[in-house]
Amino acid sequence: MTQVYIISLKDSKRRLDTEELVSQANIDFEGHCAFHIFDAISPKHKDFEELVREFYEPKSLLKSDWFHSDCCDGGLLPQELGCFLSHYFLWKKCLELNEPIIILEDDVALEPNFIQALKDCLKSPFEFVRFCGDYWGYHHTYLNALPIYDNGITPPPPPNEESQPIQGSFLAHMVHRVLYFIIYKIFNRIFHLSLYSIVYRFSRIIKNLQRSHYKKHEKETFFLERFYLTSVYVGKTAGYYLTPKGAKAFVDATRNFKMIEPVDMFMDNPAYTDIASITYIPCALSLNEHSLNSTIANQKPELLKSYALPKAPKKSYFKNLFYYALNARKRQKAFKKFYEKYAYLKSCKDF
Repeated sequence: MTQVYIISLKDSKRRLDTEELVSQANIDFEGHCAFHIFDAISPKHKDFEELVREFYEPKSLLKSDWFHSDCCDGGLLPQELGCFLSHYFLWKKCLELNEPIIILEDDVALEPNFIQALKDCLKSPFEFVRFCGDYWGYHHTYLNALPIYDNGITPPPPPNEESQPIQGSFLAHMVHRVLYFIIYKIFNRIFHLSLYSIVYRFSRIIKNLQRSHYKKHEKETFFLERFYLTSVYVGKTAGYYLTPKGAKAFVDATRNFKMIEPVDMFMDNPAYTDIASITYIPCALSLNEHSLNSTIANQKPELLKSYALPKAPKKSYFKNLFYYALNARKRQKAFKKFYEKYAYLKSCKDF
């Protein structure tokens, strides 16, 4: 019987919902799974400071792909370290049990195919399989097997220009547009051009060229019809299947590299672990209403101020400028490696 652990903060308002989920799931899936609650680690944990000293070194961030990307403004936040540590101790639990386990966060809902996904995983050779995932929003993609993460923000639709009446006469409108163009578009660029703006514009051009090029070379495939592998970043640690071999790889990587990225980014990067990042499709989990207010990733400000992390090092300008190309090439290389390793399981046409 497979052990399932749900990460949940002991003092969270959603704790009651998690306890009810565990009770009901142990009835519904009796004989298949045994559900348990794992008390999440947060900045309030009595050993948090000691654990951070052991597993977090700011200079180690320089080894991180995520750290050099534009989406990272600095090092990890205390609550991100707590989330990472919660998963880390469950990886160790998997090693202790020496059998596959499932790790969930407390903002998930079980889909009807949950048990089938577990059965398929147990029969598969994969060490790590996400039951829920999406493409990282920063990594724009043409692929559509998974949703694209946008942090829950959907921009409002653009106004319908045809429905907007032109105020005043046609001549006044044209004069206004011409003056706007001359004053803002020309004078602003000429008289307010700085070295910073030149470097910034140059950087954006270089990065956009990289994105356009590597978008055309993205790869994806399915093994055994349900197990999805792609060269594009897949995020989320909402729920996943893990074997002792996979757990050992994640534990060793954490000790070797330290906590250098949010845990979902870390687990998805085979450069650290040499483990294929597989996603089960259709996803066996979905996010519930609690996902809009994460208790692990969104601590109260007063709790965050109680623990100050060491200052993060300065990014490499070169790695930031060419992040997309360097990372895409690394991920394409990893895709090719795992594609060849599991080629005997290939079940459909690749893209």
